Order: sequence, then C-alpha cells, then structure tokens
Amino acid sequence: MPEKPNVLFLLPSLKRAGAETQMVDLINNINRKEFNIHVVTFLNDFSLLKRLNTKDINYQYIPRRSKFAVGYLFSLKTFIKKHNIRLIHCTIQFSLLVAWLSLAITLFKKKIKLICAIHTTINVRLKGDLIDRFIYSKLLRQCEEIIFVCRAQRDYWVAKYPELKKASKVVYNGVDIRRYDPEICEVQGTRLIESLNISPECRIIACIAGFRPEKRHDKLLRVFARLPNDYRLLLAGDGPLKQEMEDYATQLGVMERTYFLGNMSDVRPVLAVADITVLASTAVETFSIAMLESLSMNTPVIAPDIGGLKEAIGLSPCNGAVYSIGNEDAFYKAIIQFDNSCEEKRCESPRGCVKRYFDNRHMARQTVRIISKSMHRG
Repeated sequence: MPEKPNVLFLLPSLKRAGAETQMVDLINNINRKEFNIHVVTFLNDFSLLKRLNTKDINYQYIPRRSKFAVGYLFSLKTFIKKHNIRLIHCTIQFSLLVAWLSLAITLFKKKIKLICAIHTTINVRLKGDLIDRFIYSKLLRQCEEIIFVCRAQRDYWVAKYPELKKASKVVYNGVDIRRYDPEICEVQGTRLIESLNISPECRIIACIAGFRPEKRHDKLLRVFARLPNDYRLLLAGDGPLKQEMEDYATQLGVMERTYFLGNMSDVRPVLAVADITVLASTAVETFSIAMLESLSMNTPVIAPDIGGLKEAIGLSPCNGAVYSIGNEDAFYKAIIQFDNSCEEKRCESPRGCVKRYFDNRHMARQTVRIISKSMHRG
C-alpha cells in the first residue's frame, strides 16, 4: 500500500476569526485516509486550539519572535524537509509569503506545491492594495490553485489580475450545521430573552459583528431608530467603537431597546431568538460566516449587496434580502417589508439551503479534491 502524501496547512495563528475558523473546520472535516495532515502556525494566538481536532494530525507552533525575525523561516524549512511535505495549503496571502520565503531563502530545491486560500476582497487601506499588486499577485502566479470563498470574490480578483484566472477555484465557506441547529439552542435562547427582560411579543433583530468602522453600527442604529417600538436590537461583539456606539444609541433615544452583549463565546442563543439578523457593512464582507451561522439556525438575514452575500441569500426568498450598500432607506424598507413566512412562500428554508450548499463537510470534500489533483499534476 503506497504511503500517504504529507500535506501542510499553514496559517498565521489560531485566533478566533473568520479565516482561521474556516481552516479549523476544514481540517476537522478532512478524511484522515486521504493524506497525512500537518498544521503549523507562527503567531501567538491559540484561541481556537481547543476546537481543532488534533487526533491523527501533527500540529506545531513555530514562533515568529518579531516583525523582522527570520529564524522561524529556517525552522519552517526544517519542518517541511523532516516531514517530507509535498504540498502547502496557505491560509491568506501572508502565509503564502512565509511559505515562499522559507523555501527560497534557504535555496530549498525540492519542488513543493503551493495552494493559497484567499479570504479578503476589497482592502480597507491602500497599503493592502499595493502589497497585493507588487508582492502577492506575483506569488499567487506560482500556486497550483488559488481558492476563493465565493464567485464575486473570484471575479473581483481575476478582473484585477487576469493572469490568475486559470488557477482560480471557488470553494464556498462552510458552517457546522450539526452545531448550528435551532433545536438544540431553543432553551438557551429562551433563557437569554428572560435574562434581558424582553417580552415574547417583541420583534428581535440581531447583529453579530465587531465594533469596527467598516461594520457601520452607526447606520444600523439610525435605521433601528426608525423602526416601531416593539423591535429590539441585540448586538453581539466587541471592539474599539463599542463605547462610541453605546453613546450614539443613547443620543438616538434607542438605548432602552438596544442590548450590547459584548463578546460571546457562543452566539447560538442570540441567533435562536432573533427574527432576523442584519449586517450594515459597507466594505470588507466577502462571504460572511455570521450569515451562514444565522441561516443554519433558520434565521433570515438582511444584508448589503456586497461580496458574495447575495449568492447565499438569493438562493431562497426565505433566506432574507439584500439592499444597496450604504442606502439606509433601502435597509429600513428591507427590514419592514421582509416576510419570513416560508410556509406561504413554499420555498426552501434557510437551514435547508445551508445543508445543501454550505455544510462545512462539502467545503472539506471540495478542498480535498483540489489538493489531490494538484499533487498528481505534473
């Protein structure tokens, strides 16, 4: 029986963020019979380590001591050589740069195939665009495959860098539908509502997002202030603008109807009780994990027409609605007009759509096929 090939999954850290969460879910769902799995991180954040199923995988932390340190590149090269790595799957472009440098700086001659999974679309700052153009776009040309998380993201990148088209593949982000199941979260949701003294007759809107400028909680609060008094707003997350948004809610006169819940290790109770979840972002969103988690909990989503959000929401009228980016009137109307009566519409439920298209086991199977073809090519 031939020896299983060795594949390295390289990501900066195990911090609790979208790309890292997707990678942990991906690794957990890969059939261990396909190849030997190795995982390396190099930044000091291990928030997701307990979530990573380390059975039958080799995980190692190779510390990057400082911004300009290079010793970890040599350590990574040694790791690659010791474990006879045939392919490196890099999460985000920076991991690709680290992988490339670890091979190039030491004149490592063995041909190691590279795959990069990109999780961003539009950069927040000009610096990101310049790095993409002058560094990352050059490195991406050396990849066997480039994985994008939705069609809109792929089309955006290929329009800017047509030379990447041939290697481009789309593998949608996935969510654990076994974990995000409304039936197992009903009790916790009821307890949450009772603890907040919210009447069962109220309409509940939820937003799961960090308080950062691009998430535009200010727009959400202005729209919420226009809604009838029986609406309640649950905001889960933390960030540098949280206090400012609390002050703004007071200024708008909606603080008594708004609940700042802070960081929550488990947002399922919030999603379980929400009538809808909303996003107000004007940038950055590519294919929101919060959106998929909400849909998996059978909670519709109202979101801006940005990135690939409509690729999921548009699959069924029961999934929610998209509105023009930054248009507060359209945002308000989308909330008011949305009718989540799936029985009357006779459409597939939000959870049904997630199960069909965005189960993280689908994501794992598609990624395995890409890795296998890349290793056998050439």
